[in-house]
Amino acid sequence: MENFDSIFFSNVPNFVDPEKTKAFGEIKQIISERMPLAESLNDFYDLLTEISSKVRVIYENIQCGSGCSRCCKFYGSPQVLLPEWENIKLYLEKNFSENEKRRVKQKTIESINVFKEALEKVDSQELINNDSFRLSFFYASECPFLYKNICSIYEVRPFICRIFGNTLAQPVKIRDEQKMPIFRNILTCAEEHKRWEDDLQLDPQNEVFLLERLGLEQKLLYILKNHNPVFYTMQYLLSEYFDEY
Repeated sequence: MENFDSIFFSNVPNFVDPEKTKAFGEIKQIISERMPLAESLNDFYDLLTEISSKVRVIYENIQCGSGCSRCCKFYGSPQVLLPEWENIKLYLEKNFSENEKRRVKQKTIESINVFKEALEKVDSQELINNDSFRLSFFYASECPFLYKNICSIYEVRPFICRIFGNTLAQPVKIRDEQKMPIFRNILTCAEEHKRWEDDLQLDPQNEVFLLERLGLEQKLLYILKNHNPVFYTMQYLLSEYFDEY
C-alpha cells in the first residue's frame, strides 16, 4: 500500500494548461506523501475533499451540478462502512429533530418496500447468479437522507458519495480489456456519461486522469484495518437503527 502512484495513474498527462499540470502534481503529492500518513476516517475525507478541488481544475466540467441529486434518487442505497455509519448516526442523533428522524424512518420503510416488491417479481436463481442483476436492486429507490433535493447529512456523507462523479469506476486494465470508451469509465450516472460524450465531445481514446475507486477503497480499508471491512447499504443500517430507536 505504499506506492499509491502505481494504483491510480497509468500514464503521465501532457497538459497544455500549466494550472492543470500544477493541479495534477498536487494530487500526486497528496497521494504519495500525505495519504500514507492518514490515520483516521476524517483525515481521509479531508484528503478526498482536497483532491476533488484539484480535479475541478483539471476537468472543469466533470462535477455534477448542485441540486441535481440523480445519484441520490436512482443509486439511492449508498454503501457504508460501520465507522462511517457511526459518524452518520452521531450526526443524526445530534442534529435531527424528532420530526426529521420520523421522515428518514418513513423513507427507509418505503425504500425497503420497493426492494421487497422487486424481489417478488424475479427468479431466485437469477438473483443469486447474476451480479449485475443483483446490484440493480440497489438502484431502485431514493436515499432516505435526501430531502428537497439536498443531502441532509452532507458533512458526514460516506466514502462512495464523496468519490461519485470524479473517479474511475474500474481499474484501467479491466476497462481496456472491455474496450470501453475511456470517459465511460467515470463513476457517475448515465446522464453524465452522455453529457461527457455529447456535449464535451471527448475523444474516447484519450486518457482520463482520475483516481480509481478501487485504489481509494483499498486505502480506506487500510486506514480502518481494525474494523469490519464489509460495506452495508444505508437502508439496512437505518432499519436496524430505527428498530432500536
